[in-house]
Amino acid sequence: MSACANAVINNRPRVFAVSLVLLAVFAVGGARVKVDNATKGGFYGNLKELRDDDKYNGWMAGANPMYLLIEGKAEDAMKEPAVLKGMESIQREIEKDPMVGKTVSLADYIKRINMAMNGDSKEFDKIPDDKNLIAQYLFLYSTSGEPGDFDTVVDNGYKNASVTIFLKTDSSAFTDAFVQKVRRLGADRLGPYATMRIGGGASSGTALNEVLVHEKMLNIAQIMAVVFIISSLVFRSALAGGLVLVPLVVSVAANFAVMGFFGIPMEIATSTISAMAVGLGADYAIYLAFRMREELRKGGDEKLAVMRAFSTAGKADLLVAASVGAGYFILVFSYGFNIHFWLGLLISIAMVTSAFASITIFPALILALRPKFIFEGNGSKEDDDATEPSAAAAVLAIIAGLALTASTAGARELSAVEIMKANFSVQKVADSESDATFRLVTQTGEERIRKTHGVAKLIKGTTDNMQLVRFVAPPDIKGTTTLSIEHSDKDDDIWIYLPALKKTRRLVSSNKKDSFVGTDFSYGDVIGHRVEDWNHKLLRSETVDGADCYVLESTPARPSVGEDSGYSKRVGWIRKDDFVAIKGEMYGEDGTLLKQFFAGDIKETDAANKKFQAMRIESRNVQTGHKTVITFENFRAKVGIKDEMFTARYLEKDF
Repeated sequence: MSACANAVINNRPRVFAVSLVLLAVFAVGGARVKVDNATKGGFYGNLKELRDDDKYNGWMAGANPMYLLIEGKAEDAMKEPAVLKGMESIQREIEKDPMVGKTVSLADYIKRINMAMNGDSKEFDKIPDDKNLIAQYLFLYSTSGEPGDFDTVVDNGYKNASVTIFLKTDSSAFTDAFVQKVRRLGADRLGPYATMRIGGGASSGTALNEVLVHEKMLNIAQIMAVVFIISSLVFRSALAGGLVLVPLVVSVAANFAVMGFFGIPMEIATSTISAMAVGLGADYAIYLAFRMREELRKGGDEKLAVMRAFSTAGKADLLVAASVGAGYFILVFSYGFNIHFWLGLLISIAMVTSAFASITIFPALILALRPKFIFEGNGSKEDDDATEPSAAAAVLAIIAGLALTASTAGARELSAVEIMKANFSVQKVADSESDATFRLVTQTGEERIRKTHGVAKLIKGTTDNMQLVRFVAPPDIKGTTTLSIEHSDKDDDIWIYLPALKKTRRLVSSNKKDSFVGTDFSYGDVIGHRVEDWNHKLLRSETVDGADCYVLESTPARPSVGEDSGYSKRVGWIRKDDFVAIKGEMYGEDGTLLKQFFAGDIKETDAANKKFQAMRIESRNVQTGHKTVITFENFRAKVGIKDEMFTARYLEKDF
């Protein structure tokens, strides 16, 4: 300690020269610091988790998703060929980066459907030029897909779409540069048709890192500002505040230099550590300043007074710094976890450099500048003695704070099977014609409306139904027509006519569990589940909307029935007066509630044969929140529909 005191007293120029050289070295190191945050960057060594992550990123598309939000200017903008082609162009360009494993968007689905509709010819591996054809492709897909199949790539109104990018790294340095590149591509490839935003996944981590690092740098500046203000007030001198900051600046510079020279990135953890170090090392200069002032005001030889200050407060500074630094340095031996290593290393360096700056540069500056707050007193010694300890305690306290049902059966005794047979046939009229409106509603309340005109007829001598449905709205699928013919003993026949192609295609018969034209109803829900395929049990009677109902439970008679329907159990509420089902619950193959069914506005359609039809039916998927409401208008039964209407060649005709 006497050597430090002698250097400060007798060799101040050398102290300043060495300090300037060190600060220059620190500046060089600090300039090499890179801002980068990566989850894997927090670990090192041959950890199993690191090996597994490397294998996953090597074998699969990538573990770090990023999302591009393509925003159109109107509903159905994502059906525009120019937008889809721009989207695909962006994908193909960014896939050239070795850190990009794969991209997925609506454009990929459209291209695949286009190929499938043209014999899988590579010539058609492209986005069609006709918007209506694209809309009809999407509708075609919906005839066998689920309502939410495209939820990850486009919204319900086809106004906004998402491109998912799978990255093989979560490095914020890479992601930041990558985001800038993608922004330029979006502005260039989408043109005036759409705009692009970037978010989610990897980009969110980059944004979080940027904000937190920036805020922690501000936090360091705030702590220094508070130390300056408090020190200036306590010592009644702005120069005192500036001098007290010198050791703090040196410790921060040393930390950044070590980070730069040894490749330690500036990220959330290291910026937080740097802020902590400022607060922990702020008191060394204050201790020494108070002690120097106290010793100098006693009078006598100035050099001896400085020596006494070093032998007391100086030693205390080094002891405290060594104790705190050694305590943190233990963390350097934490294997595999970089954040502990960085915390131990950087806090220890901050303690040591702050303490040495406090007993070298700081007192050398005081002796060179001879500020009044040290060399000239105001008030008596007794006043100083009474106020200084409490003032110092207040300063240190502030700085430390900155751093840290059941009922009985009805009157009429019917078996469960009899009730279900009556329910199955109650809506089967000889033939019918109607208009229908389909409302497809997402969990957030967004709606898509489809309108149809359809005819239906029973195959003579059976309960199998033939149905021809033509879509009249929205405009982009207007004229699209489907024909389905049920067969009790074999797969159903399904055809679809796409006016944009002017061609009819036969579709593979759907399983009964598949979505009916993209709604929340399955084909089985619409066609009806055959009574003999299920075991039925009458549970109880209940009143629903003022109507007495049978409550029945139906379970698959064979495993194949459950697999084909997608249901492990159905519960139905069937009105006793007309055998119309007005409520239902369908349970998935895993036994959990999947869908709820509701029917209303029941009307008699054939008085002679006691046939009834619900003019409003609704299916709610309780797991996705999506629902479909179908309302029938202008429903007429027994109107004399001809068999010839239910042929593939008739699909292209008006009816």
